[in-house]
Amino acid sequence: MLFCPSTCCYKLRAHEPGGADLICASFQFGRSGQQPFELGLEETLVFPLSALEQLGPVIGSLVNEFRTPAPGRSKALNLLFEYVFVLLVRRAVKEGRIVRGLLYALQDSKLGPALICIHQDPQLAWSVERLAELAKMSRTKFAALFNEVMGMTPMAYVTAWRIKVAQDLLRDGKPIKVIADAVGYASQASFSRSFAQQVGQPPGEWLREEGLNVPAKLQVQIYRDEHGQAQGN
Repeated sequence: MLFCPSTCCYKLRAHEPGGADLICASFQFGRSGQQPFELGLEETLVFPLSALEQLGPVIGSLVNEFRTPAPGRSKALNLLFEYVFVLLVRRAVKEGRIVRGLLYALQDSKLGPALICIHQDPQLAWSVERLAELAKMSRTKFAALFNEVMGMTPMAYVTAWRIKVAQDLLRDGKPIKVIADAVGYASQASFSRSFAQQVGQPPGEWLREEGLNVPAKLQVQIYRDEHGQAQGN
């Protein structure tokens, strides 16, 4: 099983003359194409199926879903692949193959609780002191650890996450005034300024350029080329 960053490009050749089916799933955090923070998956990770005991039943269920089209098939595949994603991240972090970025931080005993709270309540008046309390660390040590793992300060992450949530709400057609309050800004003007600083353009202009054709958070494909080679990018 391959666990790849979005930048990877590869070609796989099957051992069997008739080729092989390749099942692919892509994961995206939020609905915006831009990623304001590192995830920590810097290169393609290869996991032998024999080393992923927990995945045996899940892989079997995935294959069955593909072979037997039935109502709810797409939803079932999405849920199964989300579970696969979680297991792969856990294994990669445990083996030291992901050592920084959001995927690592969410599983860290200190940074994880603070990040989860930011994600659940972006509208709260977060401060480094308040986040450090959640991590049960001093302000200085928390800020240093956060910057080391995430490559940005705690408050820069809070801002980046708020804007990412705001982008999703904009796509849902929510008014800017409502969005500003939902992500912790005292006024529409302050929200618009922060949005423009992060994204490079005002909310309305960004939304018009983005359009409404939003890719799914999880996409699954299975295909084979005419020469029996499974390909992806």
